[in-house]
Amino acid sequence: MTTDDTRSPGLTVALAELQDDLGDLERLLILQDEAARQSLRHLDEDGENLERLADMIPKWQEEVDIFRTLELDGAESFHSNFLAWLLRPEESHGLGDCFLREFLTEIGTARAVRAGTRMSTTVRREQQLELDGDSGRLDICIRNEQAGFLCAVENKVWSPESGDQLAFYRKALKTLYSDYTMHLVFLTPRGDMPENATEWDHWTTLDYSRIRQILDRTIEAKGATVHQDVAAALRQYAITLRRNIVPEVSDDVHELARRIYRKHKKAIDLICDHRDRYEPNYVSEGYHMVDEAVSAHEEWEKGTCKLPYYRFLSADWDQYQVLRFNGFPKSLLHFEIHLTDQGADLSLLFATRGPRDLKRMVFDRVTTDHGMFKGHLPRYSEDKYISLPFGVSLLESSDYKHWWDEERIRQTISCRLDDFAKCQFPEINRIVLNCLEEYRSAKAQSVGGDETKPIA
Repeated sequence: MTTDDTRSPGLTVALAELQDDLGDLERLLILQDEAARQSLRHLDEDGENLERLADMIPKWQEEVDIFRTLELDGAESFHSNFLAWLLRPEESHGLGDCFLREFLTEIGTARAVRAGTRMSTTVRREQQLELDGDSGRLDICIRNEQAGFLCAVENKVWSPESGDQLAFYRKALKTLYSDYTMHLVFLTPRGDMPENATEWDHWTTLDYSRIRQILDRTIEAKGATVHQDVAAALRQYAITLRRNIVPEVSDDVHELARRIYRKHKKAIDLICDHRDRYEPNYVSEGYHMVDEAVSAHEEWEKGTCKLPYYRFLSADWDQYQVLRFNGFPKSLLHFEIHLTDQGADLSLLFATRGPRDLKRMVFDRVTTDHGMFKGHLPRYSEDKYISLPFGVSLLESSDYKHWWDEERIRQTISCRLDDFAKCQFPEINRIVLNCLEEYRSAKAQSVGGDETKPIA
């Protein structure tokens, strides 16, 4: 065995340095752990903002976003088509030149086209441009021949700018419309600058939050004169912009969520980074919720349970010793809930032990013309467990998407179990009690029959 006396000086120094490093690492981990706890504590204490966000989310989720449903919210051509439609004074929207006027005002060119000539403005989509053997298609070209004014709009929703695309459009337009007063607009969700710095002085940047403001001003200006179908389309487009294109600056929910995130970034990142650890255990968590719901009913008693099965009995059966035996599951009859990660189904369970003639009597009575069980029923068996499904699902697969809302899941289980207690349970309980009384009477009349003793 090596002792301190036989160690080389170099090894002693190395071990000492390693010990110091381990000590530093331990202190660092302690500090990090404490910082994480502090961050989570501060997030938990920010109850007012979290409650506000929780109150806002249901309304936000219920809001219809038809363009998102149709998967048009991120399509650049859709936005260009919709804007071109709004910009055309003669279009079917009935807004006249209202949107065009607000748009020109927003980009600082309101005086370029006089009110009397705005209705003659033409708006083209995919304007074909050619120059020196190259070609391209400008997204929107707004032109008023009487005023000698042209506005080019290049729209980029999520796709990047292609090479010297903006420089090409500028030069091609200048060649084609050399006598026009020209205004160039680069429209993006956040008002990005052109990639090529040489174009910065030529293009006005415009972001979609300002498009939404133009839309709001147009709706306000036209008021009740807007056709209801057009008004609905405009509102839907405003929702799409607010929720999908510029949510961080134009949506109350996102704005509050962003503020909470900036304030509690460390805690929220910690939660997100380890979210796999927080995935629910549907079986064990559901078991405890079922236990709470069953315990709320005085007419029931908890039976012998073993995950993933929860069992309970009618309290009325407690006086009948004939149902009981010493081995698992200690009773001939149970109501059984089978919990899985896809649902929780309720059935009537017959054990393999207990008096066979009683088992057969109850089975025949409950399965004959009562319609309380659903689906394919198993055949009677003396030596196998028999499970008769009520067709009652305390949880369905669709409920699991709401599992993070623990109170909602708890309420779902409770309500469905209450329905079973009011509807199916009284009848099945009556049948079983009748069978037990008949069996007890028959045993009392037979020679040597003593049904009060537990059956081994």
